[in-house]
Amino acid sequence: MHMMRNRMKKNKLGVTYSVFCGEELLRSSIMSVRNQVDYINVVWQEYSWTGERMDENLLILLKELINEGLIQKIIKFEFEVSQSAKKNSYYQCKKKNLGIKDLKLAGCTHGMLMDVDEFYREE
Repeated sequence: MHMMRNRMKKNKLGVTYSVFCGEELLRSSIMSVRNQVDYINVVWQEYSWTGERMDENLLILLKELINEGLIQKIIKFEFEVSQSAKKNSYYQCKKKNLGIKDLKLAGCTHGMLMDVDEFYREE
């Protein structure tokens, strides 16, 4: 029985957020899942897919969320701005995979991909 317990891995749920804009919703979205998850990261980008610069408040908010212990890690995603929808689709996938990779490194056994406008009821 003791050896069996050692082999059983405790489930660990992680969430990765992909963020560029909509930061005014991020805290509320995090609060809707925070009590049910073990780890949260935010993958952010400085420029939109078409080259628009982010709102300066995004970095301020991300640092606040780290300091408050609501998220564990922020990851900057850098890419070459493109007008091509195909290329942007590729970058979006790459950005989400960056968040998933971090969840795995943090020992998460399960993960959720979330956007800032997604909310869940705790129950």
